[in-house]
Amino acid sequence: MRAFVLSIVLVVALRFPAAAAQLSDKQLRAQIVGVWYTEDMKEVTRHVGGRLQYFPDGRFIADYRISTPGGEQYVRTVGRWNVDHGLFAETVDKISDPKENIPPLVRRVVAIDSRHMILAPAGGASARLEIWRGKTKLDASEGSTAAIQKKLLADLESMHVSGFRPVPAGNDMVSWRLDSRKIQTAIDSAKKK
Repeated sequence: MRAFVLSIVLVVALRFPAAAAQLSDKQLRAQIVGVWYTEDMKEVTRHVGGRLQYFPDGRFIADYRISTPGGEQYVRTVGRWNVDHGLFAETVDKISDPKENIPPLVRRVVAIDSRHMILAPAGGASARLEIWRGKTKLDASEGSTAAIQKKLLADLESMHVSGFRPVPAGNDMVSWRLDSRKIQTAIDSAKKK
């Protein structure tokens, strides 16, 4: 019986990510270091795909592809990150769009494992963000935004984060199709039922 209970506890521990509250700041920092991918549908027709790189020395580079039916935009932010008392903070030092100003972002790491991390606003709001660890290596090159577009798009597509795609609709017309991880997950889930 004891072995059975132990095996259930082990399966549950492996299936669900570690609660960040169980980890020290040093352990959280070690787990966060790496390349992460995210996507978000801010509005029905606005998709944001991002690659987030957190370096061991506390620097980060975040590249975003913002897709709408009217086009796409690439944005790069560079800054510093840290974990203090379980709070994950990012401060942007530089952004590729000089018109933008991003205030420091502080979130709680709700859960983290080798594949994904769940973040929530530090103030207790219910909005959560789930990001997935990528297979690519950290890349500190800070080339122009134009130089990172092709690599970022390839990385996002390899993680099935691709945003809007033009689809020929006949008579020289183009329609737009959303091909995102969230929608594909919903489709796969519906097929299993």
